[in-house]
Amino acid sequence: MEFYVDTYYLEKTLTVPPYSHTAYIGDVPNGTYVLTAKAYDPAGNIGISQPVSFHVNNDKTAPTVWITAPVSGASVRKTVSVNASASDNIGVNKVEFYIDGVLKYSDTVAPYSFRWNTSSYSVATHNLTAKAYDAAGNVGSSSVISVKVKK
Repeated sequence: MEFYVDTYYLEKTLTVPPYSHTAYIGDVPNGTYVLTAKAYDPAGNIGISQPVSFHVNNDKTAPTVWITAPVSGASVRKTVSVNASASDNIGVNKVEFYIDGVLKYSDTVAPYSFRWNTSSYSVATHNLTAKAYDAAGNVGSSSVISVKVKK
């Protein structure tokens, strides 16, 4: 059994099942590739697998994310809209919203926002942050926004 990415042989011939191969792709350029396997029997017959496409994204650039509302230092009460903007060179998959370090909501579609019902929170200053995730698994965090909950 031999494995190929596009037309390049992966330098691994397997003779005993299970036929699997783990390849390091950390230095592979970003792009879409096709994986195939070739099997040989004792009579010299060759079988070729169906091609399987996969995408390599070795990008290490974290998304940027910032909370656009409410503004730091604001006083809030009842239900308030918490909004964030995020950007990334390969696209943002989701934005998570945290209050005092606890995940409260996740949004996968821009504009990123959630409705925060402050009635169960103490009259005090609370910290809001957001995290953005891209397709490569990179994570970016916003600055902390401090707001005062009032009754």
